[in-house]
Amino acid sequence: MKKKIALVLLITILLISCGKNPGDQAALDEFEVLDININGLSESEASRKASAYISEKYPRDDYEFKEENKISKVIDIDVDPIKSIAGFRITDQEIIILDQEAKDIKILDLQGQVLKTIASEDMGSAYFSDPSAFYFDEEEGLYYILDNGEIFDKKIIRADENFNFVDEIKLQTFKDKASGRSFDSIVHYKDKIYISTYSASESVMAILSIDKDGKEKMYDQRFGGFLKVFDGKLYAVQTLKGFKYGKKIKSAYKNSREFETYGQCGDAIYLVEEDKMQKLYDLPSSSSFTDLVKKGDSYYLSSGSTSYLHEFKSSTEGLEYIRSLTDFLGIPKKNIDKRFLMQDYEGGLALCDSEMKKIYIIDLAE
Repeated sequence: MKKKIALVLLITILLISCGKNPGDQAALDEFEVLDININGLSESEASRKASAYISEKYPRDDYEFKEENKISKVIDIDVDPIKSIAGFRITDQEIIILDQEAKDIKILDLQGQVLKTIASEDMGSAYFSDPSAFYFDEEEGLYYILDNGEIFDKKIIRADENFNFVDEIKLQTFKDKASGRSFDSIVHYKDKIYISTYSASESVMAILSIDKDGKEKMYDQRFGGFLKVFDGKLYAVQTLKGFKYGKKIKSAYKNSREFETYGQCGDAIYLVEEDKMQKLYDLPSSSSFTDLVKKGDSYYLSSGSTSYLHEFKSSTEGLEYIRSLTDFLGIPKKNIDKRFLMQDYEGGLALCDSEMKKIYIIDLAE
């Protein structure tokens, strides 16, 4: 009975589709302003009215969920001194953790025991203020570490496979914004670095590319999500796409939201190209997808809001739901945006739960 209730709740939370427009060539669209009257309503009442409006305008898809428990192994990494997991990588010998709160990198064995801690001063000419993500380029053997830093000191640090400092790139875009947390996703793709933000105020929502000369290019001012590289292509998964409603806020802060409230809807996958972003698929909304791994024609997406791992496949209608591989300990408590981080591992998947501090090895066999 509990599983049936959980499944109904999952479907209710997950499946409000915001239209299917595969092949959209335009840059990401602006938030849609809902034409609803919320005068005299509290914020929660306004939110419920907006949700009802969205549900009527964008009806739910009808999927038959097939939950399968595919966890073959669990590695417990809830050990001192790990505080806050912002990134992870697992090899056949070790686990690498980027600890955002401790501002360092920790090397663990495959049983989850800390072998070594690498502080920023151990790397050479580098200093972590707020490390929020890293990316390892296997061809180069280099780590790209994104440090949001202080307001005027956002940077990307490059280090070799042993975390010896190579160089750093200072970021200029948004450096004058009051928000200290602008970017938290990073990849290296075709000699350029790409960074984005999972969620933030509207004025700092963007994808940036940085070329080898340090020149920065903004793709769009209305993107909240993360970046992934698969099969020689760069994907952007949009997790914050809102409907605005309510009154405009008059504020002296440049990074304030334009409207009093806005709700999430319409997660989507984009292909990031040189001068444009091509929408590939719309995905179920309010799912807060936290990571993507593509294997063959399957897309594996972890959901921070429902704690499920889903498999989708390409179809003429966009993405077709295939199955839910497993449920990770129910509803998250705090960190939805980056709770689940994944990578390809031993023919399956390794999924790091940053809240529960566990790594799940997922068997993808039918």
